[in-house]
Amino acid sequence: MHRHEGSVSPRVRRGIARAAFLVFMALPLAPAAGADHAPFGQAAPLGGSSAAPFRVDAVPFRVEGAAYIARGFGRGTSEAEAVERARGAALRALFQGLGKDRLFAEIFVKDPPIGLVFTTLTVGRAAKPAPEGDYEAEVALRVDDESIRIVARGPYLAAALSLLDGAEAELTAAEGLLEEASRAEGEARLGEALGAYGRALDRLVSGFSLIDPLEDGSVFSAARGRGAPELKRLFAAAEERARKGIDRARAAEAALERDAAGREAEALVARALAAVADAEALLVLERAPLSEPSAYGPERLASLRDRLDLELRSLRDTRAALVRGRASLAERSGYLADKFAFALRRLDSAETSLAAARRAVDRELRDPAVRRAARARLVRGIFLHEPTESLALRAAGPLGLALDQGESAYTAALPFDLALRAEGAFPFGSGGLWLATGLASGFQELSAMASGLERSLGSSFDLGFWGRRGLLFAGYGWDWMRAVDGGGDEPKNGSIRLGLGGVSRRHGDGAREALPRADWLLAFSYELPISESGLYARDVLNGGLEGRFRLGSLALLEAAVAHRVHRDKNAPGGLDAVLSWSLALGLRLPPPFTWGLEYRGSRAWALDAEGGIAGGERKAESLRLFLEYAL
Repeated sequence: MHRHEGSVSPRVRRGIARAAFLVFMALPLAPAAGADHAPFGQAAPLGGSSAAPFRVDAVPFRVEGAAYIARGFGRGTSEAEAVERARGAALRALFQGLGKDRLFAEIFVKDPPIGLVFTTLTVGRAAKPAPEGDYEAEVALRVDDESIRIVARGPYLAAALSLLDGAEAELTAAEGLLEEASRAEGEARLGEALGAYGRALDRLVSGFSLIDPLEDGSVFSAARGRGAPELKRLFAAAEERARKGIDRARAAEAALERDAAGREAEALVARALAAVADAEALLVLERAPLSEPSAYGPERLASLRDRLDLELRSLRDTRAALVRGRASLAERSGYLADKFAFALRRLDSAETSLAAARRAVDRELRDPAVRRAARARLVRGIFLHEPTESLALRAAGPLGLALDQGESAYTAALPFDLALRAEGAFPFGSGGLWLATGLASGFQELSAMASGLERSLGSSFDLGFWGRRGLLFAGYGWDWMRAVDGGGDEPKNGSIRLGLGGVSRRHGDGAREALPRADWLLAFSYELPISESGLYARDVLNGGLEGRFRLGSLALLEAAVAHRVHRDKNAPGGLDAVLSWSLALGLRLPPPFTWGLEYRGSRAWALDAEGGIAGGERKAESLRLFLEYAL
């Protein structure tokens, strides 16, 4: 045996608790061989089960200050199975020690609180082999009192109120049917009485199943102000009344004179009710694997599915025979027709229950819960995670509105642009290091229509330091490619960048420590002169200003304005002076995705050989949508 100490992260803790829940729920629900269905008010206790994998003589539970500590033991065929069984035993010990009912246990285990911590005390091969397995483990759990209170006052209370109100509604409906059955019985309408008693019994079974896991008498229904113990007593009394009414109606029917056709019809009804009883007995016997199929292996589930298929075929054959028998009654009416209708309703109910159980088992065989849970986690991780924006990919499509012709006009001629950006703030003490780099494609309209669009692919790298007073950074940008439609590759441009910003730790998803992030950035860029025949004022005195503002985790605002000089072979001096601006707003729905609208405009003037304006002004404005995905 060897020892492990420590705790796990909240995310792993939830996974552990859910795995333990499979063992926890499977053990109490496993019925003993040959056991009958317990009447109302006589449900098995939470912690007791003859199918428990490892027997513990005493339930170890204690209170330390404002925390509860429970220990559990388990055996299995592997270390992992032993640890899972031990965790289930520790959870049962906790609920027994706190006096919590099964509803509280189910809610607690399905969504464990943050304060729940599992600690593996011992795990290893047992000294003596046992039928349960050769490995044994001991696990301790610790949970604070506040976490218990949060569950009790929140999801448990809401679920208990909903179940109590549902049970009240079922009880009220059942009492109305019992009164109707009593009137029909008093008027010797035995078929109607039997049907009403049967429907009332179905209502009572349905209503009692709602509050069966609820034991807390301090929660009262909103409709009548009654608690679970009182409702269970009323359900038991109403059930006794319904069963006695059915017995009286059947005894009265037995006293009636029967002919041969009547006896044959009754035999069909009896066989139908016997088939229903067999189906219900199967559902009760296999209650544990049907309530939690994921806790059992494929061998057990495959044999159970075959048995369910056999029972379904038997019910359908019995139903067909009953329908043929009812058709042969012709004009005969009275209690026989009512008995046929009652038997058909019972067959339909049993067939519906068996079909639902068969679908659940078949689904687990074809697509196990572990695989479905992994897919769900993957989907949530991709589409619903809270991004840190350390890496973002943006795409702007070619569809948009051209605003440069005096009125808005739909256009599909805009280029398709992509942008990839990586950013990170690394804390050191009260400040830290900030890095950002990116790769983006872009376009620019030139002064001459014949020149088309100038396309570019550029990168940038920024390095800065941040502290309590803010962020200061510097960087450099360069072109990988710059060319005009239909022309060759132009000489590359380079730019120097200086900027400032603000970094905060307010960003985070709550399950981990908040990560630092630049909430806003403002950068000035200067592009190196590109003229080869001399320096022009318009070429030297260029610049750009761009800002990026993250409005919490809901929106993103970007703005930019720049004056640059671009090469244009159709201009008199071979250069264009370009004034450009843009404004973009995006909303995060859901958080990893940013859906936005970008407005951009530009003015381009052709330059002569001396750097002056030579005419040929060209204006362009457009609106287009963009989509960004961030990690």
